[in-house]
Amino acid sequence: QNSGLLVYGGFIIGFDSDTEEIFDRQIDFITQAAIPYAMVGVLGALPGTPLYRRMRDAGRLRGGTFDGDNQCGYTNIVTLLPHKALLEGYRKIIGSIYTSNAFFARTSQALSRMPRPDSIKGRIQVFRRLYKLYNIGNRSIRKRLELMYRVFRGLPHDFRQQSLRFLGSVLWKRPELFPGAASLVAVGLHFWQFSVERVLPQLD
Repeated sequence: QNSGLLVYGGFIIGFDSDTEEIFDRQIDFITQAAIPYAMVGVLGALPGTPLYRRMRDAGRLRGGTFDGDNQCGYTNIVTLLPHKALLEGYRKIIGSIYTSNAFFARTSQALSRMPRPDSIKGRIQVFRRLYKLYNIGNRSIRKRLELMYRVFRGLPHDFRQQSLRFLGSVLWKRPELFPGAASLVAVGLHFWQFSVERVLPQLD
């Protein structure tokens, strides 16, 4: 982050070395490391892999197939952690890191760690680079603002309020990063919808 990079992180739970402390430890690490793009899944064994063969030989394969989708709590491995504890802990992580409050808090922290140009000219250059990078379709600024307005009108109330506070903070403190911050709102919305509409209902 201090070098100007936002971190993407993939995290897995269900390893033999995991204890019930792993859930809080992952939440704390993702929060303290300020990782906006944090994806968490349960360990599974894909057929043909060394892990699959090891679990098969140990008699630790569960019924059903595993296609690599490990983000809804399913695993084809008999984990050393009790299955109920694993799912409860996984639900705790998903229910914590993907709330709008948690997402925007660590995203704000991540942006605050990005290097800041010393001059106004340098900040303008950063803004232009980010705007060009995220301006899919080469829309004008007016068209982009109109699109953002339509999108924000359709957001759930709490998420919209958190988004506006986040964008307002970026405009005030780090305006050169605003184009990237606007795209992060879409990322946060995806994570929030994914957890609320797809993952958590399957874990209840």
